[in-house]
Amino acid sequence: MNAIAHHETTLDDIFNPKFWESSNVLENTNWLAALGDDYFDFDTGMSAQGPVTPWCSTAIPENLPPTPKGPLFATPTSAGLPQAALEDHQNGEFYVDGQPTRLPHVKRRRTTSSAPIFATEKQHSGFSLAWRPVNAEKTADLISIRRETFEAIASSYERLCLNPTHALPFLACRLPPLAQVEVALHCYWKYFDPVLPFLHPELASRSEGCTLVLAIMQAPTQYIASWDEFLRRSLHDSDDAAPVLAQATLLHCVIEMYKDVPWSRPENELSVPQLVTIFEEAKSAYEGCHDTEGEREQTRASWLNREQYVRLAYGAWLLDAMFACHYHRAPRLSLEHATLPLPSSEALWHTKDEGEWRREEPHSSPPSLSVALQELYIDKKFPQDRGEFARVIVIYGLYQHLWTVSRYCENPLLTWNPIAKPQASLDVLPKQPIWLPSIPAFARWQNSTCDALDVLHWQANATIGRASGLEHPTVLHLHFARVVMLAPCFNLVRLARYMCGGYGIDKATSEQDTNQIRRWAVQHQYKARLAAIHAGVVFWHVRKYSHDAFYEAPSVALASLLLWAFGTYAAKTPNTTTARSSSRPPSPEPSLHTDEAPDDAQEAQGDPVCSIILLDRPTDDELVQQFIKRGHEMQAHMTGVGNLYDDEGPQRVLGQATKLLSTLTCWGVSTRWLQFIQKFSEKAKCRPCE
Repeated sequence: MNAIAHHETTLDDIFNPKFWESSNVLENTNWLAALGDDYFDFDTGMSAQGPVTPWCSTAIPENLPPTPKGPLFATPTSAGLPQAALEDHQNGEFYVDGQPTRLPHVKRRRTTSSAPIFATEKQHSGFSLAWRPVNAEKTADLISIRRETFEAIASSYERLCLNPTHALPFLACRLPPLAQVEVALHCYWKYFDPVLPFLHPELASRSEGCTLVLAIMQAPTQYIASWDEFLRRSLHDSDDAAPVLAQATLLHCVIEMYKDVPWSRPENELSVPQLVTIFEEAKSAYEGCHDTEGEREQTRASWLNREQYVRLAYGAWLLDAMFACHYHRAPRLSLEHATLPLPSSEALWHTKDEGEWRREEPHSSPPSLSVALQELYIDKKFPQDRGEFARVIVIYGLYQHLWTVSRYCENPLLTWNPIAKPQASLDVLPKQPIWLPSIPAFARWQNSTCDALDVLHWQANATIGRASGLEHPTVLHLHFARVVMLAPCFNLVRLARYMCGGYGIDKATSEQDTNQIRRWAVQHQYKARLAAIHAGVVFWHVRKYSHDAFYEAPSVALASLLLWAFGTYAAKTPNTTTARSSSRPPSPEPSLHTDEAPDDAQEAQGDPVCSIILLDRPTDDELVQQFIKRGHEMQAHMTGVGNLYDDEGPQRVLGQATKLLSTLTCWGVSTRWLQFIQKFSEKAKCRPCE
């Protein structure tokens, strides 16, 4: 029997570029946890007093959590199992290795232990940038910044934080050294940039000021309030020119908007209005570049200059659209604003020199967002050479268009045929709230939007295949889009908020929300089941391929509320419960609704109908369509939940959501959603059975 060789990943491995290029080693989602015993901590708890050390004039608090020991990456299959059991069932990479099974040939991101790395933020009377040292020579392979830029940051810190004129001074402590700063920069480019790629490393490195570098440093350490305060003061004090100041402000907007849930903060603290300013300034700068260059031949340098403004503008537009989508708010930036061409492909954006750029340069510029949506809706096509950033923008463009249609259809006057004779408005106008699926125009647009998302999803599946099964961030946006477009998420969140303590929501409103949700689950059952499938796969993606991005926690939380509502209110036959299940598929029951069409040729030919679906795993399209049509006769299973249709299924979904949210530690909004879902789960236990 061969013993398993445990290889402990070291700092030398982590900072070796070849380690990350290996096809078997994928990105770690806990960005700053990968420094092992020598990790550094930008901690806020400097109220504790102690002896002065040579590197800091104030003591580090002694109640920091212990650093996890052992292997850097914990293997889920090995947790809690004895060594002998692991040796008996160790799989080879191929069947020829002699074991009954082989390792799955699917890539997934490596995950770390869930042990806490950073201390929980507490209320203190002051700010501090205390840090723990990391071996400086280990950072030699990381992103470097100019010494002059670092000195400017140190000078700004001295002036704005240690000796401010009109603000609370920080507790006296030296800045982290250059080596630590470069670790933070490395984390930004490796993990944050792929989810919001509006900065170019080459252009960012040319920045003369320190504000942009400070904002980049803040992104991977954004949960530390002291760095946030330092960045806020620097932005107010900065004299950097565009686009540097706008780029730094956009990063700060991400941090501010996703450090908490919006209903717990005043509207003026959400930084959303700044996005409009950033967008308009970037759009104006892009148009100015066009006018200046005229008919001159385009070079890589001139193209990069224009492209950075395009990406900055769409970065602001996308952040506004995401926030509106996550919290059902009217966007500040509409489709009418998005007249700039879409961002170019990542292959062109990442070219290193003029020759490579010439080889990648397309024959024509990308269209605007409005034109791209027209092609997707009407022509049912989206060119394969468009970049992932452009695809994500288009996904939220689809959401905005359907949101606009829904607002239009919710106007009661649209159902009235104008005539000269006076009428009683209470008799001729529909009762509020209007049931959107009953309006043919909305139903057609909803179906057409689903078709458009399918086009994008087929292309995403091809990308997944080329990556040996590794799902890229666009996939989560595609699944989440179906969640918010096919379900009454606004009613779900408002009902949950009422159950968690009111939030100013009255009982009559909560009863109205309950009726809307029940009606969705029963009368709009086909779209409800399709939404449940995509909500389940949101869990799958975040479990396996998380980037710990700012939008993941809201996605998981809304998906969990949808699954809870679906399991609670969806129509089902007795055969769907686990207690009645057997090895043989149940016989088809009569349709619950007269509007349900008979099944397709599959049943006509006598093919067996599958009796179970796994909601939180990728599923073939045939089974998806069967569940949409006959889901009330099937069992809907999820990991850790069992059958969602069981009495305890909805409650167990919330339990799995809290487990998943507890692994998303990078953003403050993750903690807030975790607390909210935990409280909702407790209240839902006491809710009378429907």
